[in-house]
Amino acid sequence: MLSYDEILSSDSFKKVVECTNICKENKTNDKLLLALTNSNCLQIYSFGVKSSTKAKVSRLKLSEDDIKKRDPPIPIVKLIKNINLYTCNNINDILVIPNSTNIHQHDKIALVMDDRLSIIQYNESSDTFETVSLHQYGFIDPSFDTPSDDLENKVPYKALLISKNEKGCNGILLWKPNSIIYLNLLESNVETNTDIRVKKRKFNPLSKFIDLKKLNNDLANIIDIQKKGTNLIILYAPKGSSEVNYPGVSNKLKLITLTFNDTFFDKKTFDEDSDDSLYTTILNSLTNIPDTVHSVLPWNKNLVLVTDTSVFLLDEHLNTNYKVILSEAQISDNEDQLQFNKIMDKYKSLNANLFKSFTSWSVISDHLMVLNNIIIQLSINNNTIDNVTIENFLEDQMLPYTEINEILQLLCFNSNNYYKNSKFTSSTSKTEADDYNSLVVLFKRGDTAVVEVRELSKEEDEEPEEQSQENEASNKVDLDLDINDDDIDLYGAPSADSDNFNKILKVKVLNPCLKVNYSPMVDAISTTTLGFYKTQQLAISPNYTQEDVLAVGPSYNTIYEVVTSKQHYNVKKTVKFVDYDDIFNLNNKYLVATSNKSNVQKSSILRIGLNNAFTPILRLLDFQYESSTLACGLCKSLKYLIQVTTAGIWLLDMEYLKYKNKFIFNKPMQEASTLDDYISCIDSKGKSFLFMIGKIRMKPVPLHEPAELSEFYITMSKLAYISLNGVKTLVKICLTASDRVLLFDVTKNKAELHEIKNINELPNKLSIELFSNTIKPNPGVSITNLEINNNIMTITSDNLFVCYNDFEKIETTMLKNKDQEIYMKSINEHTYTVGVDTLITDKNGRTKRLGHLASVVKIDSLGNTFLIDPIGIARLVNVNSFFDHDDDVIVHRLKFDANDKKKRIFGNIKRLESENMFAVSYVDSNNGSGVVLLEYLVSGDFKVIDEYVAEDGYVVGSLNTVVLNVKNVGADAFVARNTKNEGLDNNIPVLKILEKNLRKMISEQEDQVIPLNIPHAKKVQLHMSYVNLHLPRLTTRYEEEMEFIVIGENEITGEFDLSRSRIKLFSINRKEENPFIDFDYEKEYKPEELDNYLKSKSSSTFKLEYVDNWDSAKGLITAVEEASGLLSVSYSDGKTYFRRCLSATIGLSSNHIYSNDPENLLTLKKKLLEPVAFLDSNSMAVKVDSIGEGYVGVLDYLYGWNLFGLETEPYKLLPLSKEQFENDIIANSVMNTSSSAKSKIVENVVTVNEQELKQLNTTGSIFGYNGKMFFIKFLDNGALKLLEFDPENTKSVNGTNLLLHQRYKLINCNVNSAYTVQSDIVDDTYSNNDLQYVICSAENGKIFKFSFLPELTFKKLSMLQHQIILKTANLGGFNHKMDHEYNMFNKNNYILDMKYLKDQFIFNEEIPAEEKEKLVTKIFGNSTTLQELIEDVI
Repeated sequence: MLSYDEILSSDSFKKVVECTNICKENKTNDKLLLALTNSNCLQIYSFGVKSSTKAKVSRLKLSEDDIKKRDPPIPIVKLIKNINLYTCNNINDILVIPNSTNIHQHDKIALVMDDRLSIIQYNESSDTFETVSLHQYGFIDPSFDTPSDDLENKVPYKALLISKNEKGCNGILLWKPNSIIYLNLLESNVETNTDIRVKKRKFNPLSKFIDLKKLNNDLANIIDIQKKGTNLIILYAPKGSSEVNYPGVSNKLKLITLTFNDTFFDKKTFDEDSDDSLYTTILNSLTNIPDTVHSVLPWNKNLVLVTDTSVFLLDEHLNTNYKVILSEAQISDNEDQLQFNKIMDKYKSLNANLFKSFTSWSVISDHLMVLNNIIIQLSINNNTIDNVTIENFLEDQMLPYTEINEILQLLCFNSNNYYKNSKFTSSTSKTEADDYNSLVVLFKRGDTAVVEVRELSKEEDEEPEEQSQENEASNKVDLDLDINDDDIDLYGAPSADSDNFNKILKVKVLNPCLKVNYSPMVDAISTTTLGFYKTQQLAISPNYTQEDVLAVGPSYNTIYEVVTSKQHYNVKKTVKFVDYDDIFNLNNKYLVATSNKSNVQKSSILRIGLNNAFTPILRLLDFQYESSTLACGLCKSLKYLIQVTTAGIWLLDMEYLKYKNKFIFNKPMQEASTLDDYISCIDSKGKSFLFMIGKIRMKPVPLHEPAELSEFYITMSKLAYISLNGVKTLVKICLTASDRVLLFDVTKNKAELHEIKNINELPNKLSIELFSNTIKPNPGVSITNLEINNNIMTITSDNLFVCYNDFEKIETTMLKNKDQEIYMKSINEHTYTVGVDTLITDKNGRTKRLGHLASVVKIDSLGNTFLIDPIGIARLVNVNSFFDHDDDVIVHRLKFDANDKKKRIFGNIKRLESENMFAVSYVDSNNGSGVVLLEYLVSGDFKVIDEYVAEDGYVVGSLNTVVLNVKNVGADAFVARNTKNEGLDNNIPVLKILEKNLRKMISEQEDQVIPLNIPHAKKVQLHMSYVNLHLPRLTTRYEEEMEFIVIGENEITGEFDLSRSRIKLFSINRKEENPFIDFDYEKEYKPEELDNYLKSKSSSTFKLEYVDNWDSAKGLITAVEEASGLLSVSYSDGKTYFRRCLSATIGLSSNHIYSNDPENLLTLKKKLLEPVAFLDSNSMAVKVDSIGEGYVGVLDYLYGWNLFGLETEPYKLLPLSKEQFENDIIANSVMNTSSSAKSKIVENVVTVNEQELKQLNTTGSIFGYNGKMFFIKFLDNGALKLLEFDPENTKSVNGTNLLLHQRYKLINCNVNSAYTVQSDIVDDTYSNNDLQYVICSAENGKIFKFSFLPELTFKKLSMLQHQIILKTANLGGFNHKMDHEYNMFNKNNYILDMKYLKDQFIFNEEIPAEEKEKLVTKIFGNSTTLQELIEDVI
């Protein structure tokens, strides 16, 4: 009954390509960006523009100099289509196949996997992507008895498009080191005659395995293949006798250029006996290439060979022209054997990183290329390279949170939507001679950015005009003298590219964060701190039980806050409203508050002043102070106030603050609304009324409504502007008791009645038609609220929320307002659904959650709004900031000292519950390491409180916060256990005297904290926290719980040196200032004054306080955890030690003594760690977890979970249960000594070969459900196993074996962290059970959770998921069930995928509501409704 759900989807870009004719949404035919995300989604983006925040917009005409100083606009992307493939397969690459033969079809997309290829295409008639071709090129053998040198099946295919001319695409070439496959994409009609039918297909790509020997005799061990025009460039290691790199492989590489003949591309079928050599021609070859070359890059007519430290420039005939050394690292001797025309070493100081994994390149022009983080510029004359210049592409200050030397991809992408946008043209002085090129840059560590490379012509003032004209003339003369027509015919005309070499290169970051990169997500924790902490700051947040997720990922100095449920507030001001139900804003000048509680009806009016100060207007003639206000507003002229009560309508002149007119109702009204000069009312019998303020006498007069409206019982009425018959007008909207929505134009006499057709069915698209009483609506949901704000319509039905944009459904979600009263309200461009689970919807239909609110009040038109909670606390916030971030993720960039230039990569993040702080470990760019202590501020940012820097030669490998049982043993017992002898013995006699004599001093000082001359009444006024905080305490022998920060440091050693490690223990030292110093006890303080005085005088400073350390030579630390009040530390040699914390506290604590002399210490507080137990793992422990009292689980790297019982007095570990021995790699690599794949121990760390790496245990957690104990673990290939401890089951052999509960293939990468979290759900069903779930972070950037569902809910949703999988087309040949099944023959491996259910059915707006209802009825009959399923999912 386990369910999987995503907290944060990994939408980070893995690969981006340029496309145009990919889907119908590209109406402007501009370039689109097709992105493959780390979560295996295809996303199509269009480019847009927004103004730079630094650009000052002026209405005056800007001069040329002013334009140059302005920042360019920021390019942004807009998602126009998302295609979720729902697979855990590893998609390595995507290719866009242009349609050159059929212009009426869209381009195809090829998905390249390890050994498969899928081709999909957009079908405009069905508005979906469909699979058009599937190809499988072999199965990966899962057995591990394969020879170690036979790794061909393990290497994924790479792909590139090829064609017989430079237009279109004829096929896809797939290659790996010893295999080349050609997939012919020729479209043709293929007939297959059988006795049954004749099958015709237009698209029938055929594959051809090419024999490498027939291409070239020694072709093998291919390193790289690139396309250069219509030719192929192949870099490979020919077979030889040397064994430098591979057995039987030469240490000299070879480069060949070949081309395929036209007959090869035109061939519709391939014969097995056909000679591949007949279709290819070898053009050129180059031998003796050093084996350090790992990439070949085509560049116009030139080639670039890349090593880790240098680049080689070759011409089209493979002549070696230039060798440019780019690093001061030692160069291989093999490189010296290749002869170059020129060797340049002046760029050594760049120290460029050109490793193969970061060999990303983009050709900008014939003379300009960006290669990883360098720009190569060529001076070309007569098709010959005259000179080469190289400079850095990006600098650290351009992208301070990004590792600029680790670029995964460079894509030159020039969008017309950007460069032809008016915002760009008005902010640049670009001339025709200037070239602007923008690149989309993907980083391994850092967000996706847009960087612009500008080639600018030289400034006129750089060279005198006369001199430049003389130079031009002389150049012309020389040209005429030196080159005649025969020379031009023979050698060609001088290339104009030589002029480009004189241009100025400028690089500018246009958008540092086009898309946030979450991969890899290193660590994630769930915390209530961010919501709870704000409650202590003047009740700033009403979300007292809010749970958020904090995570650390790839970017430097960055923390990600994932808002999982509600919005965070940045409160500007708090005000207390007492006994008011609703508040109306009158043109940002007045507030009218009304109340109807406890049968006490009253209203009040306040004037809004500067800084949002409110002044009550106590005497306004004929304002109904003693009545409840149903509606309030200003006339269209903004001069008169309209107040509607149950008794009538009052019109007041606000300019002179006097009575103007009124209208008394014949019967009491129950509901009312106003807009401009119109008032809509409903009485207690559901009858509707409409009034208008007369323009002459300014008196409310009743208007006639359509006669058909009187036949209905009206439950709600609204006034709003909508488009009716193509004209935007003011209409009255009425909701009837039969769930029909009727409306008419209030500005017209005898207006026709219209209806929003079938709105109770909540269809995907709504329409307005003339009302017809003969047409009865279909049964549907019961509509409880409706609001229209410009183009946004929001509807609620019970606890279902639906949003429409221009009458098209864009969002459906669930509210927690079941059986709760809610209402809707429009303020500016936002619509609020107010209740227990308040929502805010902006003008684009995006919705955020705000928590439990009672009312919202408009303050101004800039987004400042009062959000009032149920106890009357109004918080002034700017709601526009709620929509500044996407995906409910807030990115915090930590700022350190201005002089601190370190780039910190965060490793682990932990929460200190006792102090509401966070500890984060890091490794910086200077090879340093440490831990930073962070505090969450009211502003919503993190502040660095303190920092611990590890000693040189050590790196923080593990970090945790633990709550340990601290046993106070006194001075004698403490010294007896202290084996470190850190100078404590010399102080013992003095401390014993202090301990004996200070008891009397303490009793005397106890009265001095609060002087005796304070009157008793004043003593009572003092807050208890201030009194208790400063009372000294005696030393006692007791055991208490204390929270510590534990840091595991590993020594950085050489490859063959023994690694050392050590544990350091820290606590948080809170130093308080004494608020009673300079306190005037004779002064009569009011309660508010006393509270303000104490707050101003009392402050705290926090520091990391060193407690103890434990040195060890046992190898690397693999896990640091808390287990039943003890500290457990696991090492790479398989040992896990359990230590308890002892303390000795003698005398007064220095924290409670207020003295200007810091040396005046009357006490010594000391703690140490004492080993009490240990255990040996079979390999090494990667996770230690505890549950309940005395249960400790240890996850072994190879052998899985083991459960122990921890006993005290004396301490010992008793084995209780273990995972059954069924790990495949154990049986083949460890147990089988005859196999060549053997595990070995190096530096006390278990290492295995490449074939075994996919089935090792990485992390896990223990959690409970329904009184049972479950163990979850994750393997290196992204699979999980769920185990159960069930001693009552006979299969467990009296509980000695953990039972395999479920197995599931989750994702295609590693899971980095897994923690058990206590849920805050309160339900009668779980009154006797602890609800827990496991939150995990993965390498691909996902954050997800696993939780148990009630049995009935699980069965219903499982049946639904099964039917959806059967009925859903498998795009790309991916099958959700087969892809995720870890063991297809295991019947217990069914895990409910909640995200799949939500996306494919529950919240899929492409499926009409009636279709959903039909499917639910077909599956469940009348036992379950769609509404109940939605509630179960939520």
